[in-house]
Amino acid sequence: MRRNLPTSPPSGALIEPDDNWKIEKVQRAYTEKVLKADWDMVMPMRFFNRGGQYLIIVSRTPVNTLAGLKGKKTRHFERPGLKAMDTLGIPAQTIPQAELYVALKTGVVDAAVHGITNAASQSINEVSCCFSVFTPFTAFGAPYGFVMRSDQWAKIPEDIRKAMRDASEADWQKGLAVWRAGDDDRKAEQKLKAGGMKEEPPFSVADRQALQKAVFNVWREDSEKLGPDALEMFKEAAAALGVK
Repeated sequence: MRRNLPTSPPSGALIEPDDNWKIEKVQRAYTEKVLKADWDMVMPMRFFNRGGQYLIIVSRTPVNTLAGLKGKKTRHFERPGLKAMDTLGIPAQTIPQAELYVALKTGVVDAAVHGITNAASQSINEVSCCFSVFTPFTAFGAPYGFVMRSDQWAKIPEDIRKAMRDASEADWQKGLAVWRAGDDDRKAEQKLKAGGMKEEPPFSVADRQALQKAVFNVWREDSEKLGPDALEMFKEAAAALGVK
């Protein structure tokens, strides 16, 4: 967005994957507001951002707790999540995806936050021994979709607009069903284990709650700096998730 107003919560903001749907309408309404105000555009059709439900921790030695991460140099892919982990005493840094393999191999980092399906499509198994389910991925409720200028959308006949919206909704429901089935996660887990990695028990709900608290503190601070629109979305998302 031109005003640098993020439309998705930072990673670590959710306890369970389905929490994405508690805030999806908040995210979409916020995005539509910014699109209209900044560019006079609409998003008449949405599409599903398919992928794994979870982020995982891949590591050079076994780890599946926040306490265990405190002694490890950890890579994160986004600043808010990194900052939240720092506040928990976990030394974190950003490293580009293309450099992660070498960073793990050489010990520049001991562990990394990684999308489970992305990890399975790379050779992370060659430079890490283990993985553990860490926290739900937050991008699925994000407002991905077809964007168009308001005046051009208005010129399209209503029957065609309806057909486009119906096709979009059917595709969304199909993607959501596949995501909820969790097949992509299971296939990724199987591939990682086939490559020699050991699956450790997942991070506990208590650890996810501690991470969520830290993430929301960072998210609130960032939203206050960005302005009233970002702060409004933050407050609505917090209310929907029941976070104080």
